[in-house]
Order: sequence, then C-alpha cells, then structure tokens
Amino acid sequence: MPLTVLATLPLPAQHEAELRELNAEVSTLQFDGIIENELPSWNAAMITSAAFRLPDSGAALYEQLADLVRRGRVEWVHFCAAGMDGQMFIPLIRAAHAAGIKMTYCPGVYATPIAQYVIAHVLSCTRMLREHAEQQASKTWAPLMQRDPRGAVVGVVGAGGIGNEVARMATALGMRSIGWRRRAGSFGSFEDIFTGEEGLDALLMESDFVVVAVPNTPQTRKERPLGRTLGNSGCTITFSSNSPAPSTSPAMSSMKEFSTATLIQFV
Repeated sequence: MPLTVLATLPLPAQHEAELRELNAEVSTLQFDGIIENELPSWNAAMITSAAFRLPDSGAALYEQLADLVRRGRVEWVHFCAAGMDGQMFIPLIRAAHAAGIKMTYCPGVYATPIAQYVIAHVLSCTRMLREHAEQQASKTWAPLMQRDPRGAVVGVVGAGGIGNEVARMATALGMRSIGWRRRAGSFGSFEDIFTGEEGLDALLMESDFVVVAVPNTPQTRKERPLGRTLGNSGCTITFSSNSPAPSTSPAMSSMKEFSTATLIQFV
C-alpha cells in the first residue's frame, strides 16, 4: 500500500529520494502552527526544520500532534532528536504515553556534528581565532601567542557515542583523548578510560580541554562539583548539547570559586 506522507516545506532532496524509494505520495504543507481539524488522510508526517521558523510554531506543532495522538490517529511517534527532554516534546510524550503507543528517538545521531563543533572550539582556542577576528574587525594587528593543539589532552566526561566521536576526531588531529564513565568498558577511540571518583579527579587534572558529554538526567544534574579538582587547571570546559544546562550545572557553579583563567564554551 502506498504511503501518504504530509511534509513541511522545504523538503530536502535526500528525503525526497528516500520517499520515492518507499513509493510514497507526498502532500506538502507550509506550516503556520495549525493543522486542520478534520481527520487528515495521510498516514505519516515528516516535520522538517521549516516548521520552526515562525515564533512559537514549534510548540504549537507538538500540541497539534499530541491532539492527533489523543484522537487515535497515531500508532508510532519518532523523535528526530538525541534526547527526549525538550520542553516542546512534553505534550506529545504525555499523549503518547497515555495512549500506550510506541515512541522512539535517535540516540547518537548527532554525535558527528556535535564532535565537529567541539573540535572547532578547541582549534578556535589554540589558534586564537576569536582574537584574530577582533583584530581584523578593528583593523589592527599584534602578535598572538598561539598553541599547537597536537599533544594537548582532551578529557571527555561521558564516554558514550558523542564522547567517542570527539575522541576520534581529537586523536586524528594529534591530540590525546582520555575518557571517564561510571563503569569500565571498551576504550573505543580513547587512549585511556577512567572510572570512579579518583578516576574523574585524574582525568580533570590531566586534561587541557574537558568535554562534558553526559546525558541530562537527575543523576548528572546532582553530580559533585567538577571544580573541586578542575579549578586550578585553567582548562576549557565544553558542554555538549544534551548535557545539564551550563548555567545550573555543578561544574559551572563550582568554577565561580576560582580566579584562574578558565574559558567556558557551550555547544
């Protein structure tokens, strides 16, 4: 049976090709936050980034999709996200849970772009790209003491999919990659893996760059302050997108106690 898909515009060429292979008939919608009240004739929906261009349309979209779930029109909800803790997801998650329908998401799907962003910040710090841009804007020039990132130690707190990809890319650029996780496991792209409280202290003391890539959970939001060990190292902290909010994390709050030059980057 052909698949009838409702898709928001513009539909990426890659998705168009995939839908053709599925023998799918595609109906398009320029989403404005409203889905018509009558029961739709389509049996699948593909929401692209265009749905979030208008103010509040993203939240409105998930409210509308939750209503479709409550009306029995949905059998399966898939979130194109690495985590399901986004505030706008809550109405849809609650409706799907109440209806007892399947929910899936994409753990690890953003490992490569997040790792690229982390490495970009590392290179920006070592090669002083921000300072170069400021000099260019002010039409001034002064010698800058850059650092060679080769040999720098990148410590990753949370050696999962994102952390392993950060380690792989850092190693390819000549950096050393060490990781920390709660329980022992395979090294993957890491030179070494630490566990436990003492292992975390060792990683923080050895690292030039620290990447916090743990999931945003009640446990990670209550972790002991990283600054207990990190405060005197003057290294860079980078938070991955699904980690606890930097403004409220123990690592961030504990860093305020120290006057050392520590750069905080947010991914």
